Amino acid sequence: MTAPEDRRGPPEIGFAARLHADRLRFAEAPDARVAFRDGPGVASSSESTRENLPDRVEPGAEYEQVRVDYRLVTRTRRPGRPSRRRRNP
Repeated sequence: MTAPEDRRGPPEIGFAARLHADRLRFAEAPDARVAFRDGPGVASSSESTRENLPDRVEPGAEYEQVRVDYRLVTRTRRPGRPSRRRRNP
């Protein structure tokens, strides 16, 4: 799992995590949120993909063979710094 690239090139900061569980149960529904405070010249984003785990879990329900991949990227543009656009050969 790698941080995605876009037309601006690779991110300056990237974080990726993978969770795998044979069995997973939540005593209560989690309150999971991600918030960014982007400033001038900074853009952050995250995404996750799940296998065998619904977007909203049911408290007490058991989920098997669960996998969650999470990615976070941040790109910065400092004044006077050229963009990292790829050139076509």
